[in-house]
Amino acid sequence: MFAHRFHAEFNVAALLAPFLLAAPDYEVQLLLATQVADEHRHIESVLRVYSDVFAVEGGIAAVKALADAQLDPVAAALYAALDGVVRALESSRDEDSFLRAIVAYHLIGEGSIGRANQNFVAARFERVASFPGLREAPRLAVRDEVRHIGIGVCYARRRLARDGARARALIEEIVEGFQALGDSLLEDAAPGLLDDFAGAYGAEPATLWAEVLHQLRLRLRSIGLSHAGREARITLRP
Repeated sequence: MFAHRFHAEFNVAALLAPFLLAAPDYEVQLLLATQVADEHRHIESVLRVYSDVFAVEGGIAAVKALADAQLDPVAAALYAALDGVVRALESSRDEDSFLRAIVAYHLIGEGSIGRANQNFVAARFERVASFPGLREAPRLAVRDEVRHIGIGVCYARRRLARDGARARALIEEIVEGFQALGDSLLEDAAPGLLDDFAGAYGAEPATLWAEVLHQLRLRLRSIGLSHAGREARITLRP
């Protein structure tokens, strides 16, 4: 579970640089700059858990090596998909590429996968009375990430208000691709990996995936779109 948390914080912090360079205006750039600081604070909190609770020595290099050794195929595939969408900003800094990246990162990565993960992790940490910091740090991280999600929601709403059908089509493209990827990963995952997920998060992977899709519906509703998913297809309508 902590390997997942380290990779999530480490990868999203690294992916914010292309956002800053591609931000369409100063206000968006300013908000993203505050998010960069937040994400690096989150990394530091995870590193302290590895050091002070798990007694891992050697700083971030040692923690990354340990977390990399525990990286599972499902998480690796999700990170690769997110990386592919966001890294496109390094060569294409147009507003359509920026919207795709916002949807992938803020609405899906943080707003759906991250929020679902946090809900299950919070329930697990409630039992760790001996380590109150394990409960407090995620609570503070969630506070920050709700604001991060808000950055993406505000930008997506602005694009939908301005560009209508074009923005809807771009959002639908990313969301459909994400659901198809998630369905495929769940279907093809090895039984041992499914057991590992259930042991770490206290819920079956199908339950986790259902919560991810629930969070996605909430995010889409927040930008003014409804979500009607059926198998691997998502239809968006005003």
